[in-house]
Amino acid sequence: MKQQGWSEFILFSLVLLTSSASIYIASLSPVDSFLCHHRRLNCLVIGTDGVAHARHADTIFLLSYEPETRFLDILSIPRDIKAFHQSRRKLAELFAVYYRKGGTEEASLALKKVLEERIFKGELSIPFYFTIDYSEFKRVVDLIGGVQVKIDRRMDYDDKSQDLHIHFSPGWQRLDGASALEYVRFRHDGLGDKGRILRQQYFIQRLFQELSIPDAIRLLADAFKEKRGEVATNLNSWDFLILLVEFRNISRERIRFQTMPCYPKKIHGRDYLILKEERAEDVIQTILSSKEVNRTRRPSLSYQKTQEKIVVEVFNATNRKGLAYRVSRSLRLLGVDVVRWDNYGPHRQYTTVIDRRGNMRLVDELAKIISCPRIKTEIDYSRMVDATIVLGEDFQWKEE
Repeated sequence: MKQQGWSEFILFSLVLLTSSASIYIASLSPVDSFLCHHRRLNCLVIGTDGVAHARHADTIFLLSYEPETRFLDILSIPRDIKAFHQSRRKLAELFAVYYRKGGTEEASLALKKVLEERIFKGELSIPFYFTIDYSEFKRVVDLIGGVQVKIDRRMDYDDKSQDLHIHFSPGWQRLDGASALEYVRFRHDGLGDKGRILRQQYFIQRLFQELSIPDAIRLLADAFKEKRGEVATNLNSWDFLILLVEFRNISRERIRFQTMPCYPKKIHGRDYLILKEERAEDVIQTILSSKEVNRTRRPSLSYQKTQEKIVVEVFNATNRKGLAYRVSRSLRLLGVDVVRWDNYGPHRQYTTVIDRRGNMRLVDELAKIISCPRIKTEIDYSRMVDATIVLGEDFQWKEE
């Protein structure tokens, strides 16, 4: 009996100690409190330029993590979106205005507030932010030994006023900090800021393929602690530690990239991007729906019939005549409901599967069927399909 009582005492002490430690850590880490209560964790990531007295928000991302399903949404927010209906400021410029008033922290909080009220309409609150400048971005990339990317076309641009000179040839290249910054800043390919955002998302995907997400978080934590460049955040060391533990086994298949939908418009002689309100609401609801993502791992499929109906459209972006029709016919034999096939128009080097409804499980299954590694999300319910397949020159799937 004495032995049993001693064992119970030890067990009770361990439980008490663990509970006390959890309460203590939660008091030190707001992130831990969010995760313990299964609350969605949103963090604004801002990349700023190097202008001394008026830094601009050059890159804007929202990271939205759903702890119940361990699903991470990465939403690109174009910097040229008009900040307010009655204002002539773009989001990038709005950051600069507040930077002049109170520095990086005040500018980050001001931009965060505008996004919560103007872009997300109160449906997504953003309790956390992390802001990093060009110099710190370069240092972090150099610390990991660079990132290997595949450049699909020649990239040439010179701007003497900014001392910016970008020259890349097609093919695989390992980019160090300086060249990586040039790559993610380039926008002179006919697609403007859209092409720039796509390259930034691709760069992040390549980064995650070379690093685990915890490694990436550790590097950001180190950057914050050393503060060699301009880094500002309301995440503390405990928050970074908790995130390292939380993301240690997250699957890359549970990371979804989207871009806030906009359209270009010239107002008073200036070029702006205007938010597509209805489409933006679809994007927000898609992010919020990640709480319902299937918790089980997706099946690994290779050229076999689908397990449930997928409605798709197929476009040929190559010089091979009739490719879209032939692939559509083969997909139908595999249980895919192809409702449309046609020529795409612009030539594309790489095949892409575009998620139209936010159902990542279905789209991932479809991508595996055609052996396509490139998936992106562009919500568009008006197309009446689950996904769009754009066949590029790299498409090598054996057609039946």
